[in-house]
Amino acid sequence: MDDTADRIIVSPLLHSGAGLTNPARQAQFYVENYESWLNSLHANVTGAPVAPQWSKYFALASNCAESGAHTAMVGYNAHLSVDIPHSIAAVGMGTQDSSDYFRLLDAIGIDSQLIVDRTKAAYNADVGPLWRFYFLGEGLDLVTGPGVGSNMLLRNALGAVNAANLANGLGLENPATRDVTNTGINAMWGAVDSALAILTQVHGL
Repeated sequence: MDDTADRIIVSPLLHSGAGLTNPARQAQFYVENYESWLNSLHANVTGAPVAPQWSKYFALASNCAESGAHTAMVGYNAHLSVDIPHSIAAVGMGTQDSSDYFRLLDAIGIDSQLIVDRTKAAYNADVGPLWRFYFLGEGLDLVTGPGVGSNMLLRNALGAVNAANLANGLGLENPATRDVTNTGINAMWGAVDSALAILTQVHGL
């Protein structure tokens, strides 16, 4: 996900600065977010302690019997639910950066099919049905045209996640709310992780 989003979606937007008030701040955020993944990868390779949200991913990735789509979504969940709010806090983003933040992440939502295609090509893992909301998105696409309604659904869902992540990132920046925010982040990550496991059990992934 990071590789595709970086090369095809994020980097061109950051370099052009189109629609962004402070591209440099968004670049800081994105680099921090990318480094959180690279640090976890390095820890896994070297035998150092791995962040909890990524240890589950690496365990699944090392087991060829696991569903590739489940493994990919566990990684996306770690990235979305945990890494993003911590990256927001790490670079000190504030409410003044919110419009740029939503612009950057919505660009990924708009071109989400690229990530679906890349995931399938690289890992033979089809996360498309989940990202299209199964029959609900397919039904909308019958009315709006292929990929139109389901992409609107995905962008709206990601918008809600992005808003929650921004609030959590700001909560992490405040010492008075840091602990309760961390608890909420871990709860959200765990809830999504459990839902993905259930979907896999019923062959939804």
